Amino acid sequence: MLSSILLLATLQLSAAHFSIEYPTWRADTLAENTTYDQWRYPCAGAAPGAAGRTEWPVQGGSVVLGLHHEWTYVFVNLGLGTNASAFNVSLTPDFVNATGRGTYCIPSLPLPIQPRDGDNATIQVVTSGKSGSALYNVGSAPTLEGNRAWW
Repeated sequence: MLSSILLLATLQLSAAHFSIEYPTWRADTLAENTTYDQWRYPCAGAAPGAAGRTEWPVQGGSVVLGLHHEWTYVFVNLGLGTNASAFNVSLTPDFVNATGRGTYCIPSLPLPIQPRDGDNATIQVVTSGKSGSALYNVGSAPTLEGNRAWW
């Protein structure tokens, strides 16, 4: 009986996690046998300055997530610098209430700041469910250039 309850609790926790489909995520934080943990602030254990870059327009890019829970609140933040650890630029000033499992797209997230050419940054996605606990993930780091950002 106790083992059945523990199994159900484990299944529910794993269902609460999410993936970043676009821009490419920094690390597969859902992979088994890794040191990544989406409960770990601020990047789920992914190195802040690692990974390649993906093109993303400064005037409004999109984010696509793979959600594994019935509903969640989504926050998307930006941290400036090559090894960002403070994600103090909110791309979603009001949280997004996402309902349903599966693919979730936020079609336009304009930057509320005016970056300088060559600035590096990291996108952070945070989700929170009914317990209030947060899960973290980061996308590939961008270099902000003129009309385009490189994620």
